[in-house]
Amino acid sequence: MADDLKNSLLSVCEASLEAQLRAVRRLRPGDADPARPRRRKGLSQVDMTGERRGALYLPFMEHLPGTLFLRNLVRHRSLLFQLVRRDFEQRFVGSAVGWIWSIIHPIVLLAAYTFIFTYCLHQRLGGGQLTDNYPIFLFTGMVPWLLFQETVQRSASALVDYGNLIKKSIFPAEIVPVAIFLSNVLSHFLALILLIGVVAIWLNRVSAMLVALPVYLVLLGLFSLGLAWIFSSVHVFLRDTAQVLSVALTFWF
Repeated sequence: MADDLKNSLLSVCEASLEAQLRAVRRLRPGDADPARPRRRKGLSQVDMTGERRGALYLPFMEHLPGTLFLRNLVRHRSLLFQLVRRDFEQRFVGSAVGWIWSIIHPIVLLAAYTFIFTYCLHQRLGGGQLTDNYPIFLFTGMVPWLLFQETVQRSASALVDYGNLIKKSIFPAEIVPVAIFLSNVLSHFLALILLIGVVAIWLNRVSAMLVALPVYLVLLGLFSLGLAWIFSSVHVFLRDTAQVLSVALTFWF
């Protein structure tokens, strides 16, 4: 019985190999292998398993820095959108004025700094500045700092806050600081629109340098996210990191 079973298995394997060889011989040079799925040239798709599907794929981009990170963002874009929406809504849930606090906060800081530096310390701008209005000069530098400070400070404890989700599921932890940054950008745009309006009224013109705003946001975002990833990773092992960072950012400003 054992010899008969062995002979039958060998005959089946030989028949299978002969069938595959006949199929290979029938293929001409340049013909597509029917066993492989056809793929459109220059295109690829990305899914949860890491296979490329649907996004434009260029071979030289494989070696560019940040390519894998951008691919992960595209792959988890729906999750990223939900995290940004959840974070933005939770910041103002139950509030009477909602997102208007995003404008009230920088205005109060501007009023406090203006009173201290202009009326108490009698601070004046030197020559060569675009404006002699110290509050506008101060507010211009304060708006990007608030975006940077809030992103880094809130991201420091982000991995711990999302700990249950990260441990119990396949969750891309690196997009949590990205979601916090994008949520802060929504609030930042409100303060930025206010700043542009005040400057346009005070100077009676709008600068052509506004076209550089996307570059400014990209560079500020990369710097903020780099520090956010570092401090959020350290905070997992050393829980005093967020408190120390808060003090350091206060002195940094």
